[in-house]
This record gives sequence, C-alpha cells and structure tokens, in this order.
Amino acid sequence: MASVGELMLEVLRARGIECFERGKNVSRGHFSIRCPWCGEDDPSNHLSIHLKSGAYKCWRSVLHRGRNPVNVLSVVLHISRSEAQRLLGRTTTPNSTELEQVVTDLNSTTDNYTEQKRGFLSELNSFRPITKTGAGKRFFDYLNSRFGSEKDTNAMITEYDLRYAIAGDYRDRIIIPVYENGWCVNWTARSIYPNSEIRYLSMDNASAAVPIKQTVFNLDCVADHGGVDVLVITEGPFDAMKLDYVGHEYGLAAVSVFNTEISIEQDYLLRKALNYVGRAYVVFDEGFFMEATVASGVLVGSRCTVRPGELPSGYKDFGEMPKEALKKYCKNLTSRLF
Repeated sequence: MASVGELMLEVLRARGIECFERGKNVSRGHFSIRCPWCGEDDPSNHLSIHLKSGAYKCWRSVLHRGRNPVNVLSVVLHISRSEAQRLLGRTTTPNSTELEQVVTDLNSTTDNYTEQKRGFLSELNSFRPITKTGAGKRFFDYLNSRFGSEKDTNAMITEYDLRYAIAGDYRDRIIIPVYENGWCVNWTARSIYPNSEIRYLSMDNASAAVPIKQTVFNLDCVADHGGVDVLVITEGPFDAMKLDYVGHEYGLAAVSVFNTEISIEQDYLLRKALNYVGRAYVVFDEGFFMEATVASGVLVGSRCTVRPGELPSGYKDFGEMPKEALKKYCKNLTSRLF
C-alpha cells in the first residue's frame, strides 16, 4: 500500500505538477516541488516533501513547513481541503447528519461516563499527586525545572491536578488529566526524560471515557472564569498550562488541542467556549505558523475573531519560555500590541 507521501507524488504528477526525486534541494527519502507559498519567489524546487509521512519543509522560509499533506495539495492544486483529503484516501468533511451525531455524542458524554466508566475514575486515583518528597520528588524536580520556582510548581500541580506513575504503561510519566464539565474523561502522560522517543502517551480510545482528540485540554477554564478576554489555543498541554497560569492576571486563558489539527469534535467544543471569549489566537510551536493559520480558518464563523499568532522570537514553544517572558507576552497580547 502506498504511503501518504507516495500518494501525494502520484496525485501531483497526475495533475501536471513538476516533481523532483533527485538532484539539488532533494534529500534522501523526499521529493520536492516549487513552494506554493513562495510562488514566483522560489526560483527552484524548494519545498521538500517526505515520501512516507507527507510532512513538508521549505528551504527558503521556516513559515512554510508542516505535517499535514492536505495543506500542500489544497494550495498547489487550488482545491478544497475535503477534496484534498479524498485524493489522499482520507475521511472527508462530515455532512450535516454526521455533525448532528457528533453533537449528540458530545452532549451525552457525562451520562455515558456515569453509566459506563466508573472504573476510569478509580484508575485515575491510582496515580499519586506530585509532591517534593519521597517517590514524587523526581517528578516535582522535573516540573520545577520547567515552571521555574517551587511556589509556581506547587500551584500548578494543584490547579491542573498533576500526578505521577512509577509503574505500568505510564511509568516515569507525569499524568495530566483532561476534564470536561468537571469530569475527568481522559489523560495524557508526559515522560520526564528529555530524550524519550514518545513524549506524550494518551489512553487508547477504547479505554478512555472520551478519545483524546475529542477533548480540549483546560477548556473548563473558560467557564470557571465566567468567560475570558483572550483565549490562546496551543499545541501541547505544557504550553497551555504555563501560559494559562501566568495569563490569569491578564484575563487570558490557554487550552491545548494536542497537535496542530483541530478535529470536528474539538471544533464543536471550541465554538461553544468562544461564545464567552473576547478574541482568540491559535499559536503553535515554532515553524508551524501555516498550521496555525489553517486551524484558525477552521474556526471561521465563531462568535469572536480567531487569528493565527506567533511565538516571540527565540522560543520554540511556550513551555520553554521563562515566567517574565510569558508575562510580557500576555500583557502585550491582551493590550492588542500585536
């Protein structure tokens, strides 16, 4: 069976797009085309596309890179995203009947959880809250290295109900529960080892009360605060936690969608929350501005304006920003300085 990248190559060539599998600007395991975002400014074939995954990167601009091949096909071929998905053999945009079913399923989350997933809560409670002594110390130390001070670390452990695992599938990971309407419906687990092959590990869909991509981390914060002035939609939960914690005093909250794509279920949940938000920004990790632009476009038509945003220069994500830099960012964003 052809990989995503191989399908892209086949589709592009069938549509008359010049593709290169060898030569200048072509890395091993990739093919390249003229960058559609650079346009005529690209004198050669500077958009490199991975033959297996379909991930892409322009050698001319760090803004023109991403993981979703649909972005490339829709722009290069001037077709809709749903048509690009169809060409890649992916599920297309749901029709109205499917959308109604999503709404029904999401609205019944609490009932389904209560009736069918009571064992899920006891499993969550088997993970211990993180402390600065005993078995939890190394997890506390890891968080302290990320959050900057013991005071902030303790506060964030409490606010986001952070726990740890020393055995089982989530061994040596920090457990980050995902709450929806006050119910814990899933969790994601972050390795404390920087070189871990899998940084985040979530529950499989069959075991979780709600699959991870049908949730939005920290979305309850909007209701908890009675609405917010600014909402920032981030990629990972650590990004959301750090920004959200610092942003409280500025009327800013942050949530995470767990990667750079917004699922239809997340779209529905975010649109409900955006009714109580002044304005919103989608800000992903460094180098993924195009994905942020696409994600903000998914939310077009929401009650408030949703724009793509960028990280301050010199930072890869919110998770690595020190507190003072985060405070400056929050102050500037809520003051409409950028």
